Amino acid sequence: HLHIAGYFNIKNFWYGSLKKKIIDLKAEREKQNIRITVSLVPQFDASGKWDGGLLDLLTCVDILMMSEAEALSITKSDNLSGAAHVLNDASPDTIAVVTRSSQGAVVLQNCTQTLSQSAASVELVDPTGAGDAFAAGFLYGFLDCLPQCSENKRIPAEVAKQGLKWGCAVGSANVMTAGASNPSAKMLIEKCYFNQGREDLKEVISVSENSNQV
Repeated sequence: HLHIAGYFNIKNFWYGSLKKKIIDLKAEREKQNIRITVSLVPQFDASGKWDGGLLDLLTCVDILMMSEAEALSITKSDNLSGAAHVLNDASPDTIAVVTRSSQGAVVLQNCTQTLSQSAASVELVDPTGAGDAFAAGFLYGFLDCLPQCSENKRIPAEVAKQGLKWGCAVGSANVMTAGASNPSAKMLIEKCYFNQGREDLKEVISVSENSNQV
């Protein structure tokens, strides 16, 4: 698996440069009967243009992860329905994973919202790094199920769902932990995962349980 983070921060990747590198890498691996999946996090575009040839690149990307604000800016849309249509036109085989802060995350594909996952109701301590934490959690869930989609061009819904669940769990644990570079406790992440959707999660998880680092 190849993960690219901060696309808009790497201008040397823009307008076809990264696309060529990915195409060459995939062709090389295909000769060895190895399939490579690709995920990408665009992050914030300081230039304000929200372009860089990203939509053209999506035909080489299996999973695009971004915040709701980023999704609307990239697609020049007013809502996620419009964003879903733009992204589908660019690459129907790419699943777009959109984080929605305390509302959790959704998957956009086939011009619509195909999956959703609510976020745990937790005590907010520090939201710094929540997006990166979500991406790490999503990839953990996705890669754990990767053998299930080895022969499919599209990512199966059940694989994407596991990614959403782990992404929301790790993201929720992250905002309960002070410091972006301070990893959340394994027990805290697991409780966020297994108790997603519970309104009383603040009571289920005690702050003291966040002392054991992973």
